Amino acid sequence: MLSGSPLSKDWKTAKAPAERKEKPPKILGRGEGKRLTLRNCDSGQCQWIDRWLKNYIQSYSLPPQIAGTEAHSNAVKFMGADKAEELFTKLRADFNQTYPPPPGP
Repeated sequence: MLSGSPLSKDWKTAKAPAERKEKPPKILGRGEGKRLTLRNCDSGQCQWIDRWLKNYIQSYSLPPQIAGTEAHSNAVKFMGADKAEELFTKLRADFNQTYPPPPGP
């Protein structure tokens, strides 16, 4: 025996899709910036490091995980220790040129 609701299903209307808020992309944290540059970094400098890494990765067709929030360990993992050290050396040179270290005492 088939039984169904005697009420019409017309009252069910599709709801408007909820607005999705775009999450801002994650950038490097201060700890990871310090690990990469061997200097303390503020959030603006971490954004610069993140952009530099993304540009480097696109230029050399490297895996995009290297520019993630765990850039140091992923670079060593995907590139090997020697190639990753070359990357870090280039990054530190450009970083120190853009943001000169404060004069020492």
